[in-house]
Amino acid sequence: MENRKELNVVLCLYRIFLEKTDASHVISLASLIDELENCGIHAERKTVYKYMQALNDYGFKIHHVRRGKPHFYYMEHPYTLSEAVVLIDHISSSPAFSSKETDLLTNKIKSQLSTYQAEHLPHTYYATSKTDNDAFLENIETLLPAIASCTAVEFQYYDLTIDKKRKYRKNDKIYHLTPYAIVSSQGKYYAVFYDEKHKGFSNYRLDKIDHIRITDEKTKPIPFSLEEHMKTSMQMYHGKTATVSIEFNASMANPVLEQFGDNMIISKRTDTTFIANIKTTLSPTLTSWLIQYHEQLHILRPQSLIKEMRHIALELLEKYEEE
Repeated sequence: MENRKELNVVLCLYRIFLEKTDASHVISLASLIDELENCGIHAERKTVYKYMQALNDYGFKIHHVRRGKPHFYYMEHPYTLSEAVVLIDHISSSPAFSSKETDLLTNKIKSQLSTYQAEHLPHTYYATSKTDNDAFLENIETLLPAIASCTAVEFQYYDLTIDKKRKYRKNDKIYHLTPYAIVSSQGKYYAVFYDEKHKGFSNYRLDKIDHIRITDEKTKPIPFSLEEHMKTSMQMYHGKTATVSIEFNASMANPVLEQFGDNMIISKRTDTTFIANIKTTLSPTLTSWLIQYHEQLHILRPQSLIKEMRHIALELLEKYEEE
């Protein structure tokens, strides 16, 4: 570019093609000149061709079609309409993003669509349980280099009280852990940390992490498989792992497959039942799931899980026993 004026012409053309054209909406040379005039730029046909070529040279590919007279369009938008819908829907419906971050991200996506594409975006559903933590994305920015360099971080972790105020766990404890991965589960995002003191991995909700900072402490890498970790983290509860044997009614095939996937072995089946040996975490999430389907299953082992389920059942019976 020879001067600032030429740069302004190219940038204005860039915005016109990005916003006003796509594969279904082309623009004529005369309309391009009119749009430039609206930007306060007077340009001749030859000049417009020159700057379109400059855009092509910089990798912004402008396509040329003939409809009587030459027409032009840009079709390589970063997102197709369907891709934008899926991304916006995920961000908007996820409780992990605050309302501020949701608006920021969705507006970024919308800015990369043509006006015609944007007109077809459906109404967006916003999750009613959006986090109040506007530092969710900043937490990710902090964690990524720490994960890459195996460096410990420090942070506080909180829950919300009934009046939606933050209450930091363990008397405002400062957690000192090494991050190994970031993972999404059921619309929420978690960081997987290694705790040197307890020699184990655990999961923390990213939107409940506060005041995070990278330390100067480089740690020795520990063998870690995110795939194996996720197999034993039922809904991100990570605890003691065991192989659980359960006899299910045949009608439970779909719920069992959806919940445990390939992380199980079917050892016996009949027309009415099947036995699944499942490697999973013994956690409150597992017992809640088993209670939900208790009429359609029978736990065979381990004994510790049977004992826990019996204890829960007796507690419920006592709590709701008729007076």
